Amino acid sequence: MTKNQKPVILLAFTNSEVAKLPMLQQELAAIEKLLRHPLLQKQIEIVTPKHTTNQNLNQKFAQYGNRMEVFHFSGHADGGGIHTEGAKKYAYTEGLAASFKNTPIKLVFLNGCATYGQVQALLDAGVPNVIATPPYNPQQPTLEKTIPPWRFANRIWRMFTFLQKTMLKLLNYFSWHIRPMLLH
Repeated sequence: MTKNQKPVILLAFTNSEVAKLPMLQQELAAIEKLLRHPLLQKQIEIVTPKHTTNQNLNQKFAQYGNRMEVFHFSGHADGGGIHTEGAKKYAYTEGLAASFKNTPIKLVFLNGCATYGQVQALLDAGVPNVIATPPYNPQQPTLEKTIPPWRFANRIWRMFTFLQKTMLKLLNYFSWHIRPMLLH
């Protein structure tokens, strides 16, 4: 990643024609709203493919792999992989894990039924942080599982940005006001 390039968060969402996930669009809208905060937009690039096919994911990994720090998937899945659109409707965990090797990936968030079975393969591939979901529970809607971590990340990022700006102001003040007093 060059100095002028921003880290990428890839948000991949896929729905099924047979077993529709009614909250998926609301989830995408809520996450994008949190991540498209003006302070964050200066720091990160959000990529949301219109269709999540195996081919499309491979293209995005090739295009953004050297900058991809977060991968978020929401849709149907299980312990062996994620369900995608198109002719090949399954992306196996091993393939995903291989895609993250030699990337600056910091977090993989898999929001699909029982994705916890994919965690070890991702950790073994060098992904330092993985959030996965337990088997489907109709008593806990999708938004209750996925929005809180992103809301928390949004707040932490804004706090970090605020602290960074404050520290720069303090350092600037110190260099121009206090340092001359110390020299006398």
